[in-house]
Amino acid sequence: MKTPKVKADTIWHYIVHGKTGLRKLQKIHETHPEVNHVMKICMDFRKMIHGEENAQTMDEWLKEAEACPLKEIRGFAKYIRKDRNAVEQTCRTAFNNGLLEGTVNKAKAFKRNMFNKAGPAVLRAKLLYAD
Repeated sequence: MKTPKVKADTIWHYIVHGKTGLRKLQKIHETHPEVNHVMKICMDFRKMIHGEENAQTMDEWLKEAEACPLKEIRGFAKYIRKDRNAVEQTCRTAFNNGLLEGTVNKAKAFKRNMFNKAGPAVLRAKLLYAD
């Protein structure tokens, strides 16, 4: 039996929201029980990062991820273990760099759009006075 293909953004949406209406993804869950284990590890990591009440501790998550049959999950857990303090601090703080990243992306988009069309003065004005 051929395994149905599911888009990565569908899987991402499932990990973030924890539910799906897509029949293909439900069929994969039914036919491949190991997928349930991998998805649970991913959803538990999301809960831990977002500080949800029913989230696992870092130790519990690392033990479960290191026992996963998928080498990518084990490698990710190994990387998390090496930089554990930074990950734990990320879980505890509400700060992020979203505003900075959005500003940088906007500036880069203007620069690409204006390439060879205008000088630095016009580019600067567009950045300063754009919405």
